[in-house]
Amino acid sequence: MKLSGRELIMVFALIFIVLIAGFYFLFLSPIQSTLNAKMYEYDTLHAQYVNDKSIIDSVEGLTAAESKLKDDISAAETKLLPKLDSEIITEHLITIFADNGFSYTTSASATLPSIMQFIENDGSNSDNAVQWVDVTLRVSGTDGVTPGGIPKVGFTEFMKAVKVIEAENPSAMRVYSIDMEETSEGFQYFDITVRVYAFDLPTRVSTVDTTDKYITWSRDPVALGGVFGIPYEFIPQSQISGTFFRPFASTSAAASTPDSAAATTPTEAPAA
Repeated sequence: MKLSGRELIMVFALIFIVLIAGFYFLFLSPIQSTLNAKMYEYDTLHAQYVNDKSIIDSVEGLTAAESKLKDDISAAETKLLPKLDSEIITEHLITIFADNGFSYTTSASATLPSIMQFIENDGSNSDNAVQWVDVTLRVSGTDGVTPGGIPKVGFTEFMKAVKVIEAENPSAMRVYSIDMEETSEGFQYFDITVRVYAFDLPTRVSTVDTTDKYITWSRDPVALGGVFGIPYEFIPQSQISGTFFRPFASTSAAASTPDSAAATTPTEAPAA
């Protein structure tokens, strides 16, 4: 049977459509499915990346915030001393007065530590606390005319020492009181009480500076052995003959009459 020209065109068109459909289903459809799967995978991974990136960025920000917070906590912790050693504190305060001309400390004392516990926002007691001690010193001035050329030391030098104490660590060291006593014997006693504060922090963030002068003992070890008691030649004349004892002087004055005074020197120890 012979087909007309129109029928041939229709047959060729049908064959073309079948070929296109077969090509699509055999080749393009699997490729399209693969592309769709890849796009879905990409979209999923990209969404995860965006989410993770935001977390990473927030973590980096938190890390910087944590570092700053640690620095702020450390700065706060170091405002007060890390611990209280009364003997070390007293030793350094005596050194300050000695550096300002007061070589004669006649008495030194320290109170037992007082403790104030921190209170949390919920009203419970914190493990952290503040401690403080009061250290009291009495130093002797001089009248400037003692044997041996001892220079005059008085109120001006005392206030210089007080200013040094106030400036060294103003957060932890507070001058609590000062006083002066006139002896009517040509010199004065000067009294000072220094209140010293420290943190008691079981979980410190900062590292303790072990070189701090108020927590490091700098005096030589105490010598062992020797004779117990005060050698006779070092006993003040005031305790032997009733004369007035000057802490800064190597001699003392014993008044023989109300209008006259005789200088006396320590008597040498009797031979054994």
